Amino acid sequence: MNAMKNANDIVKECYARFGLAYYFSECIGKEMATIYAVSGFRNNSDIVKPRIEEKYHEAFSLTTGQLAIKIKPYLSDELNEEMGEIILKRNFLAHHFWYENASRIANLNQIESVTNDLIKIANEFESFDDKLSKIFADKYVELGLTDKLIAESLVNVLNGTDEKISKQRKFNKVERLIKIWTVKVGDNKFQIFETKDHEFWGLCEIGLGWSKYTQVQDDWIIEERYNKYLPADINPRPKITEIWNYSFKLNNNVMMIIQKTENDKFIKIKIQKNVV
Repeated sequence: MNAMKNANDIVKECYARFGLAYYFSECIGKEMATIYAVSGFRNNSDIVKPRIEEKYHEAFSLTTGQLAIKIKPYLSDELNEEMGEIILKRNFLAHHFWYENASRIANLNQIESVTNDLIKIANEFESFDDKLSKIFADKYVELGLTDKLIAESLVNVLNGTDEKISKQRKFNKVERLIKIWTVKVGDNKFQIFETKDHEFWGLCEIGLGWSKYTQVQDDWIIEERYNKYLPADINPRPKITEIWNYSFKLNNNVMMIIQKTENDKFIKIKIQKNVV
């Protein structure tokens, strides 16, 4: 009876160690998603909350390997190499571990060595997760991103319960833009772009991005200087050489130019006749 109880404890520990290792692999995935969501901004005035939630949503739709490619520009060569090794171990753990170790787990003389392997993997995952977290902690502070804001954005995307931000569809390569609304909040104003299917988009650092709006508000304004060139078929994510510097081609060969330098607090919008 005691021998049987001891055997059960050994098996339970093996399963528990697997669970801990897999937990740390998920922590790494979350940290990678956070790096993607908050990287690419120059300062906190570049950031709008819907854009962070959009990037979180995109990150969680990707495989770990795809996400690693997305964040590669923000990591050192050494860290990218280590991340590649970690992802291989994570994929082995998720997809092949039980099949490869079935005979060892069934043998009490070998199962403890499997447990020791899992302890080693868990320690490696935990160490790498800590390394990622510490490296980007200063960047988050520099951008003015508090732990609370990051946590709230993450939860909103994961549970889909945020009342302010509604998950929006993916962009088409070409969007039919039918109205550009001016929205005033206090002394500030910004633009909301309405597409043919009555989706409402804001501006972000690389083109159109998510907004919190799902319908037109009573105090929104239609400005003729924009809307006289609509409707128009635009590329919602135009090619750019640097963030916050791009344009949309409207009707009558007119360009809507979006600019914001690193020192600007607000976005500048200019309408310019394109010279043929």
